[in-house]
Amino acid sequence: MADFIIFIYKIIHFVLNIYSILIIIDALLSWVPALKNGSLGRLLGKLVDPYIGTIERYVPAIGGISFAPVIGVFVLYLAQNYVLPNFFLLIWRLLG
Repeated sequence: MADFIIFIYKIIHFVLNIYSILIIIDALLSWVPALKNGSLGRLLGKLVDPYIGTIERYVPAIGGISFAPVIGVFVLYLAQNYVLPNFFLLIWRLLG
């Protein structure tokens, strides 16, 4: 059972890492409209925009610069390094 819990933890940790990288790539692509409108940019937009769009509703752009990707990556960092380990530690204690 312990190996399964660790396995699930590592999968979620990995997915959050990849999603953070996708947010950064999407933010960088936004500087080049030709790339943002390409197939990769549209795919990243479909994956990232729902999350970033939610943040943009509460934190508007300042001077034409959106800080939503920075806040989004920071929230994922907090979830990955503080919430997730404590959550799985709680599960470990409840099941162990």
